[in-house]
Amino acid sequence: MWYDYKGWWISSAQEYINNFRNGAICVTFSKDDIEKVHRDLPRLVTSTEIDQYAYGFFLMKYARNIDDSYKALQISKDLMAKGNVLGNYLYAHLIFDNKVLKRIDEIGLQHFLRVLQDIPNFAPALYNVGLCHYRGDGTPKNIPLALEYFEKARQGGFNAAINYIGLLYYNGHHGYPLDYNKAFECFKES
Repeated sequence: MWYDYKGWWISSAQEYINNFRNGAICVTFSKDDIEKVHRDLPRLVTSTEIDQYAYGFFLMKYARNIDDSYKALQISKDLMAKGNVLGNYLYAHLIFDNKVLKRIDEIGLQHFLRVLQDIPNFAPALYNVGLCHYRGDGTPKNIPLALEYFEKARQGGFNAAINYIGLLYYNGHHGYPLDYNKAFECFKES
């Protein structure tokens, strides 16, 4: 499946689920819309794997309580049992979130890498593997390797990676020259 990683601004559960069904998996809500989506999303979600992933990801990201996090965990396990690596992606986030799973960085990194085995260009996983190498989460710190992952995620159109590269240009870090114009271009793009 093709995925779109732009941060689509949406305001309803219907828009959210439609975006995921169409491959647009990075979305942003206003704070006021989150509760409305919490209320409306359960009645829109079908048993399809993309709907389940969308629901699990929403519950993980916007958990109101521990029950939401446990529902996201169950969804991730169900998806993994079906061989859907988006379950691994969700599971890795739940590990790093450290609410319902013990944070064991090595295992979280393994789940992100598992996604890349099946979907090598899955930009959110590329970015998160880059973060692990950048911070030394579950692997020795390796800035050059982290930057390779960030660049791949950037090339895939992942907004967080594009923004991060912009910050590197803005600050002149890690081999990126201080260049406000390039930073501005990255920020505009993201």
